[in-house]
Amino acid sequence: AQGVISATFAVGAAMGLVLGAYIVQDWGWPWAFHTALVASIVLFALVAKVLPTGKAGTGGRVNYVTIGLLMLGVSLVLLYLTEGPFQGWYSAYELTALGAGVALTAGFFLAESRVPNPLIQLKLLKIRNVQVANAVGIISGIAMFSLFFAMTYYTQLPKAFGGLGLSVIN
Repeated sequence: AQGVISATFAVGAAMGLVLGAYIVQDWGWPWAFHTALVASIVLFALVAKVLPTGKAGTGGRVNYVTIGLLMLGVSLVLLYLTEGPFQGWYSAYELTALGAGVALTAGFFLAESRVPNPLIQLKLLKIRNVQVANAVGIISGIAMFSLFFAMTYYTQLPKAFGGLGLSVIN
C-alpha cells in the first residue's frame, strides 16, 4: 500500500506539472482546477467500480474528536504560517492562532495515546526505521516541491531580473 501511494505521488506530480503547463498555457489557469475536478470525479468512479467491497479494517469506531483536534490544530498552525507576513508574525492574532494550533495538535497526540482504536499507532513512531523513513519522506517532499515551484518562477522571470524569460511550457 505504501508503494502504491508513493508511486501515485511521483507519477501524479510528474504528470501534473507537464499536463498542467499545457492546460495553463492553452486554456488559462482556472482550467487547471476545472480539469482536476473532472479527473477526480472520473478516478473516484473508477475506484468505486474496480475496488472490491467488503468489511473494512478491524471494525473499530472512528474517533471524530481526535480527528477534529488534528484538523483544527494543523489548520491553525498553517494559518499562522500563511498570514504571518501580512498580519505580522508577533501580532496577537497570529500568536493566538499559533498557540491554539500547537495546543490542539498536542491534545491530539495526548488523546490518541488514550483511545482504544487510535487513528495513528503512536508506538510505531518510536521505531527507528519508521523515524528514518518519515524524515526522509518529509525532507525529499519539501525539496521536490520547493524545486517545482522555484524552477517555475525562475524560468518565467524576465531576463533582466536573472530569469530565463520563458513561458510555462518552454
